[in-house]
Amino acid sequence: MTSSSVVILEDDADVRTVIERAIASEGYPSKSFGTLGALFAGDALTRADCFLVDITLPDGSGFDVLRAIRSKNPGAGIIVLSGRTDEIDTVLGLELGADDYVCKPFRARELRARVKAVLRRTADRKFARKAAQDSPADVFEISGLRFNRRARWVRTLQDFKIPLTTLEYDVLLALATQPDTVLSRDQIMDRVRGPDWAAFDRTVDGVISRIRSKLEKADVSHGAIKTIRNVGYVFTSET
Repeated sequence: MTSSSVVILEDDADVRTVIERAIASEGYPSKSFGTLGALFAGDALTRADCFLVDITLPDGSGFDVLRAIRSKNPGAGIIVLSGRTDEIDTVLGLELGADDYVCKPFRARELRARVKAVLRRTADRKFARKAAQDSPADVFEISGLRFNRRARWVRTLQDFKIPLTTLEYDVLLALATQPDTVLSRDQIMDRVRGPDWAAFDRTVDGVISRIRSKLEKADVSHGAIKTIRNVGYVFTSET
């Protein structure tokens, strides 16, 4: 029996039951909640390894939960559940740190596979952070930026912290750790979210645009990230 635990936030009792059975069939212990208030009243927010979050809730938005999870339990995996298939919902969920997005209605087999994939990736991230706790490689500098992988921040060499979202940080780190190497949009998102996740090209382009804007505001050369037409992006070690 695995020790990974799952929190389910879904207001529809029938859907919640389907999810509970799918999770139980994989041997994962779980706790279920039907409202934001019920979830926030306990300590599940800080203890679970993976969250399945419905976006439309009777007492608020599931996006509020994503913000709270990333603030209080940054290492946890998050899967957004929604009957709304608008691209903007997908992008917003990922901007707030979701690892995957599952549209309703869904098959139990698909949900189980997504949960297993997210838990595998979060376990790999936890292992990597633990292995690198005392490594000087956690902090490195390139193109006028200083990265701290353990603390997950980026600063200028003048010590100005650049305010990046979870997805913006992950994308910038993916590029900066492979300088002078052209990465396609798919390769970037494979490194950030894993091969099981499908990105819209506009998602990656929008993230890159916002990163460039923030680098410019921090007086860092925006030429560090170059567009390679019809291919992808490259982070240059010399700007």
